[in-house]
Amino acid sequence: MNILEETYLIHRLKPFFTNFRKTIKKMPKSFVLDEDIINFINRDIEDFDSIIGLGNIVENFVFLHFYEKHKDNLSFYRTVSGYEIDFIINNKQKIAVEVKYKNKIARTHTPFKRFEFLYPNTKKIIITKDYIDYKDNTFFIPACILPLVKL
Repeated sequence: MNILEETYLIHRLKPFFTNFRKTIKKMPKSFVLDEDIINFINRDIEDFDSIIGLGNIVENFVFLHFYEKHKDNLSFYRTVSGYEIDFIINNKQKIAVEVKYKNKIARTHTPFKRFEFLYPNTKKIIITKDYIDYKDNTFFIPACILPLVKL
């Protein structure tokens, strides 16, 4: 993994913690930095929606978008009980981002509630397949327009 990271093929995203010792112990998430690797693996697929692991590909797309702009402030959140938020942008205001690339999504997200309890005034965003809205202090943004949205 170190060789892949040192050659800029992947990036290991570290978990979000305020306790530095816990950050070192937690397992990072890996993302592909070169989209052509993903394209090569899926080269014979004609229908985008039939790709196996499409949610992971969209999550990687979202990662690349945030990595470009928030490289030093980007992490993810995972609790011991298994709750996870895909991305935390730790700027002046924390932004919690969850990728839910599905036809139907829940309008509430339990990990957001837990994270917001610990870190009030967190901006919450759910990246969706095609649903756009703003409900209960949560932005729902389709992945296809994410690059056009200023956070």
